[in-house]
Amino acid sequence: MFWWYTKQIQSFLSPIVCSCAMALGESFCIYYFYIISIRLPWR
Repeated sequence: MFWWYTKQIQSFLSPIVCSCAMALGESFCIYYFYIISIRLPWR
């Protein structure tokens, strides 16, 4: 349940964060997804 909830938050925030990150550069967006992939249990 918690994993699903986290997944929903991530799918909602990711486009917003990425569009904001475009002002800072694509590297920030890649770094953001890199951190997320480490923190969240994908498997």
